[in-house]
Amino acid sequence: MVSLHIEGAFAARPAAEPRPRVEVTAEMQQQVLDRALEGFAITHIGAINGDGDADSTHDATRARQFMLSRWGQVLTIEQLKTTRSSFALRVRGKFAPVVCEVDEHHDSPDCTTLPVPVSASAGTRGTITGRLILPKDSTVRGPAAVVHLLPHPVPLKNAFDSLCAAQDTMGADRMNALERRMQGAKDAKAAEALESGLERVVNTMLDTIRTQHIRLFARFGIRHATPSADGRFTFADVPAGNYLLYSAMLADTRLEWFLPVTVGTTGRIERDLDASSMSAREWGCGTPLPFAAVRPQAR
Repeated sequence: MVSLHIEGAFAARPAAEPRPRVEVTAEMQQQVLDRALEGFAITHIGAINGDGDADSTHDATRARQFMLSRWGQVLTIEQLKTTRSSFALRVRGKFAPVVCEVDEHHDSPDCTTLPVPVSASAGTRGTITGRLILPKDSTVRGPAAVVHLLPHPVPLKNAFDSLCAAQDTMGADRMNALERRMQGAKDAKAAEALESGLERVVNTMLDTIRTQHIRLFARFGIRHATPSADGRFTFADVPAGNYLLYSAMLADTRLEWFLPVTVGTTGRIERDLDASSMSAREWGCGTPLPFAAVRPQAR
């Protein structure tokens, strides 16, 4: 056996300049939360298949320890439910306002970047005004649009999930009925007539789904304004906070406006709902909503 004994003083000195402070963006925070939740899901599912210690994620107390021992410096746990066959986990970032959730029914976490909370006195009141500007040559079907003022983030995730589940059932029932009729068609002419009917049914279903979404979102509005003939709308005496201006209507194209607005000081805020604030992408059940949405806080 050979040993070496070394004595001396540690001569290294701290750097003169402090370490640069890294600003954690919402994108960086979401990447970390994604990794944390995916790790939990992989461990939980792996344990079901006999790969790993089931107790680490199948028991609520140990599952919380599992998460916090690995990720406690970057997240807080808002909800954690777990059994041997199911789980639901929602976490919030400590460095950026990002909330992510995952359960056994989803392949990847669903994340939402929240608006920064407003710091203002209790007496702060603002007036939000603007114009609803329709795109040229749009053919509107149904009633005129109403502008809704919603809290932002909007606490409608539970209601939206329930609506999507009902729509899925409705769609499956109608499509199954049509498929049975198609199979029972006696000749090509009858099948062609049924195909035309199928197209009408699908278009009607799409209008029904869009109408249900509009009504659901409007339900969470705290104020509602019908624009004047020139599209002008106003919300007066609005307390400090984060809000979402929302409006939608059925037309030959999908017309929806989502515009975040922050009231931080007393005064007038001009915000137009025009082409720049229209929803630029298709979305629906199974895709992220085009605004920050959360589940209502448990009482």
